[in-house]
Amino acid sequence: MLSRASEQGHGWPQARQHHIGLKESLMPWFREWVTIEQEATALCSFQPLVVPGLLQTEEYARALYEGASHLVGDQVEQPLAARLDRQKVLDRPNPPLLVAVLDYTVLERPVGGPKVMREQLRHLVTVGNRTRVHLHVVPRGVGAYPGLNGAFVIATTTDGDDLAYLDNQLRGAIAERSPSPPTPGAPSWRTPNGADPGQRQGRWSGVGVSTICAATIAPCR
Repeated sequence: MLSRASEQGHGWPQARQHHIGLKESLMPWFREWVTIEQEATALCSFQPLVVPGLLQTEEYARALYEGASHLVGDQVEQPLAARLDRQKVLDRPNPPLLVAVLDYTVLERPVGGPKVMREQLRHLVTVGNRTRVHLHVVPRGVGAYPGLNGAFVIATTTDGDDLAYLDNQLRGAIAERSPSPPTPGAPSWRTPNGADPGQRQGRWSGVGVSTICAATIAPCR
């Protein structure tokens, strides 16, 4: 929408206002991450519960909002539109590398019912054929592994820095890689105020991030 409006010239102000309005419908702590996401050169995502937002179909996303959020009725529409708008980052001429790892249960959970889930799985197959999208699944038979500590996304910026988004039931938080870990083997991530994200979130550890990225998926860079 934004690129088409810019080509037409006169539609750019209205399109930009629309884009800003969609962003403002997001939770305050998520707005900064959307900016980081849209400017990233690579995105490394792990999801143990649902399909990542950038890969969701409209009906799958709607079913999640209606069944797993506090939003009701028309309150769903703007956040839903904002989520779909974020997906345009994968359609730009030079999209970021997206590496997504899903737990097998994500593919089995019939969010929205069989028809919605069938279309979602077909969409994953289609998007997964893109050269800049790499999809991986943790098999059903795998027992306990670090990813069970929670979902996360790591964004690599144009400067080569890594930022991570950590989410839970209450709110999300952005963590950045510390320049030097305090001790060998310790988590090398911290929130912008210096707190250990593992302590702050209670559902995530830096060890989990490094283990999954190194052992389960291709390098994010």
